[in-house]
Amino acid sequence: MRDDSTWNQLTAEQRETLETWLFDENLGYAETVERVRREFGLEATISSVGHFRRRRAAERQAEDLADASAAALALTVLP
Repeated sequence: MRDDSTWNQLTAEQRETLETWLFDENLGYAETVERVRREFGLEATISSVGHFRRRRAAERQAEDLADASAAALALTVLP
């Protein structure tokens, strides 16, 4: 994420809320832009929301893979 990105202005709690909207509620990009403006007071674009979602989706997938790998490794020590 670029240093001047809108998303760098969000707190950790706001980022978590944004991810909830995008991944749990499956909120569309246009509605997400509106909620970000209304609830966080930030101006964003549909394009930037898309970039944010795609980046976080890739990061979340990598995190899930690392968790699965750790769980599999833990199983290898079982008798």
